[in-house]
Amino acid sequence: MARALNWVPDTLYNMTISSVVSNYNSKQNDLQLLPDNVRFDIYYELYIQGRLCDLAIQCRKLDVFAKMLTVADKRNLLHHCFQALMDHGSQVADSLSKAYVQFCQQFINNGVVIGKDAAVKIGFSLGGFLNDAGWFENCEKVLTACLQLCTLVDETPSAIKTLDCCIRLLHVRNAFCKFDDADVTYQQSLLIVERLKCESLVPNLAALYAEFSLLFFVKSYYDLAYHWSYLAMKELNSNLPPKVIIDVLRQAAKACVVKREFKRSELLIKQAVYMAREHFGGT
Repeated sequence: MARALNWVPDTLYNMTISSVVSNYNSKQNDLQLLPDNVRFDIYYELYIQGRLCDLAIQCRKLDVFAKMLTVADKRNLLHHCFQALMDHGSQVADSLSKAYVQFCQQFINNGVVIGKDAAVKIGFSLGGFLNDAGWFENCEKVLTACLQLCTLVDETPSAIKTLDCCIRLLHVRNAFCKFDDADVTYQQSLLIVERLKCESLVPNLAALYAEFSLLFFVKSYYDLAYHWSYLAMKELNSNLPPKVIIDVLRQAAKACVVKREFKRSELLIKQAVYMAREHFGGT
């Protein structure tokens, strides 16, 4: 009778990934031929094996990191890798933000618009990642360059993207307490909204109004914070992403507290917690 194995053999895929990493020095130039998700697994295996110097060399490259960001279902693993590199002293956040600024400058200096939309998409993705990771200064540099790129073309579709970029930039400036710069973004956003209203092409403004409310809240202008949170609530609908709805409810609850509307605040924050648990899990 055959005896049971004392160990469980790894999958063929994982064994292949480990083999590639074991021969990484001779195989690294061929990785660009692989699908993005496979490349991600190889880079993550470098992290698992503690080969942070090799991983840092790849993650400093904007084109490589942009492809890693497309593997959305493994974003938490990418955060693990990124933080380990930062703790290691690799300064990947600085390298990526500088690389993206230089990338955008090529479009701006030459007035080239071909490929601009793809560059903006990379900026949104990279900026969002850096914001989630807490590297606000680098995130601001990326989104500032991205905003300049958005304004290259004075057309309505570009104005909508510019407004989206303003929302993201205002969020990070609020978080980074850069109030003077946040005021500039606030005014710029208002001008874009007025333009879009004249063309009857205004997108949903819940996220923008919530950021306005947060800006005035942290500056202690509580009446204005309450006003903008009220307008943000009026923009809510079931088609919005859950994160936007939750953020609006949270900000509205904070604005209600300082206006001593405690029952309303309690109702709003409970709804936010319920939605967060329903869509993102947790206890």
